[in-house]
Amino acid sequence: MFQDWIRQANGQQQDVLKPLAQINSVLLDNVAKFSKYQIDALDSYTQSQIDFAKKLNDAAAKGDTAMVGQVQMSQMSDLNKQFMQDCKSFLELNEGLRKEFSQVFADIAKEEVKS
Repeated sequence: MFQDWIRQANGQQQDVLKPLAQINSVLLDNVAKFSKYQIDALDSYTQSQIDFAKKLNDAAAKGDTAMVGQVQMSQMSDLNKQFMQDCKSFLELNEGLRKEFSQVFADIAKEEVKS
């Protein structure tokens, strides 16, 4: 009798916690995606700055002020393109998160209707 009551209580607890587990799973998956995105972006910007510094140093060593200006303009253009691409990727990640949450909440609502 007591064991049946414990099993029933455990089953009810699992039913209550299942939606929270789904939400946590989506959150953790997306935290991992966002973290990878940040690390990749940091790596890209770091490499870009290293390349820029080398080109700028070479131009400055030659005393070519026109080349220094061209290197700086090129770097600004490259950074602008990279920033726009990163914004697009970030928006795509956010849209993916929104869709996943919408699906989780729709699934939770379906389960609630069944109960």
